[in-house]
Amino acid sequence: MQSGWTTSERINSLYTGDAKNQLTSSIQSIWSRDTNSSESQKLKDTFSAALIFEGLLGRKARERQNLRIHEHMDVDEDLEFRVRHNVFQKGDDFLFNTSNRENFIKIPSANLDQDSVALGLAYNKVSKFFTNYSASSQRGNKTRILDSIIMSAVVDPQPGLLLENVTLVFKNIREKTRSDEHDKILTILTQVGMALSLTGVVLTVISYLQLTDRHSPLCHTRAACVTVAAFMQYFLMASFCWMLVEGIYIYLFVVKVYNITDKIYRYHGFCWGLSATMVAASLVITAGKNGIETFVSDTKKIQDEFLDQLNRHIMEINKSSNAFIPADKTTNYYELSKAQHDKLLHNSITTSYRKSNANTADSINEEAKRIFTNLNLADRTERIATKQAFISLKDHKDNFDNKPSCRLFDPAKTDLGNVSKSILDKVNNSIRTKTSFNQWKNSSEVINWFKHILHKSKHSFIIFVVDNFYPSISESLLLDAINFTKTYLNITPQDTEIIMHCRKSLLFDKDSPWEKENDEFLFDVTMGSYDGAEICDLVVLFILNSLSSTSHNCDIGLYRDDGLALLKNAPGPQAERTRRNSLVSLNGTASPSPSKLT
Repeated sequence: MQSGWTTSERINSLYTGDAKNQLTSSIQSIWSRDTNSSESQKLKDTFSAALIFEGLLGRKARERQNLRIHEHMDVDEDLEFRVRHNVFQKGDDFLFNTSNRENFIKIPSANLDQDSVALGLAYNKVSKFFTNYSASSQRGNKTRILDSIIMSAVVDPQPGLLLENVTLVFKNIREKTRSDEHDKILTILTQVGMALSLTGVVLTVISYLQLTDRHSPLCHTRAACVTVAAFMQYFLMASFCWMLVEGIYIYLFVVKVYNITDKIYRYHGFCWGLSATMVAASLVITAGKNGIETFVSDTKKIQDEFLDQLNRHIMEINKSSNAFIPADKTTNYYELSKAQHDKLLHNSITTSYRKSNANTADSINEEAKRIFTNLNLADRTERIATKQAFISLKDHKDNFDNKPSCRLFDPAKTDLGNVSKSILDKVNNSIRTKTSFNQWKNSSEVINWFKHILHKSKHSFIIFVVDNFYPSISESLLLDAINFTKTYLNITPQDTEIIMHCRKSLLFDKDSPWEKENDEFLFDVTMGSYDGAEICDLVVLFILNSLSSTSHNCDIGLYRDDGLALLKNAPGPQAERTRRNSLVSLNGTASPSPSKLT
């Protein structure tokens, strides 16, 4: 039987080999001939040839059903097949693997009847004819790319109903199906996008480094503002629309896998059209009365008589060529000509200042550099600012016939004032926590304290009008205040040097340095310095301590603008003597003058 099987198999192999060669030649002839046959007709002819070959293999399997070996396999590079004659009702599953073991078809034994024939085929070379096969339909043109081998499984006789599912596994021939053209387009898009992104980042960094420290008046171009706002709204709206469309499209791909035939122009029309409609509607609405003005006007149109008048005044100020000087402690401004402003400024400077040596600023800068070196900050470039001095009016006057007095502001300062400010903050906070002094920072706190005093008629009150409090602080007074702090906090000589150095001030007018005419020609506690308010707080704490030590029965408190003291059950003259003696002992002068309330 074994030799008989070998002879029969040799004959059958010859027949099978001829059939395989005939099948391969037929398929190549179908796809290579130059005819008017459509691709659909070529596809039908190919499947017909494959069915004829499958029928031949089935008949060959029937012919050897009386042999002891009921299964045969044939493998080559063009075609692989496996055929089995199922002798028993409950046999094994029919598993057809290709030579690479990556593609297979598995037919469960429950689907195979007794004496049935199971055939599995793998057409390794046929798939190359279908790699760019295009199928036209009435609803649109689609290109389907075949990326696996063609496999077939046949059961004869065909079962009426599959009792168990058949498993089919196909692996892609290529790892990716993108064409070289698509790869090139995607590469160009990536390179252009990355170049634009990097350019934007570089321009942003350069802008922050070069433009953030430039100070200049802001320009207001109405047409440019409206244009930029419209484009921003348009493209932001379009971005949100495209995100919405993307979500809808992904949903359709998941739910309706092969039935999406929507044209892309519909999505373009929705995204760009809706955005344009929204922007146009916004412009139409805001272009009406009081509409666009709310976005581009210098002042908002508010239906209020006072605010309307205020807005008109602001517009007049912006259009005026004259100077506007603030009145101290008010919201009023004086309008005067440039010549009159320069005259007031010149008179204020020459009254209490004199021209200084040009080398004075250099000496201050050298001292600051040495201090920074001691602080291990030698890399800092420290130079005194040379900003123009300016003035403010001390008291509100109705007109210039009253010849209002001026307050002179000195904006010249060094960055070392920030270091001095941190030192003084630490010192002042330490004193406040260790004492019970009242140091108010605003008028409301003083008024609230005053309201809670009972039997006011039985007390005397002293108001210290310290309108000139900053310039009234002398060098000796500040040194005494610093020595006073040593009772509560250890302050180093370096800290004292930094605080006193920041008091060295020059006033600049038309790029020329000026210094004070008195003996303290460089010492000045200016409102333009970083730590001027902290110096004021320190001196106030020192004054409070001195007043408390001389008048034990006084309820005393000071704040930055005015000082207010309460002497319990004390007559007016005694209160006046207490105030005057305290100031004389502190500063050697009786100023500032008091106003007495009894």
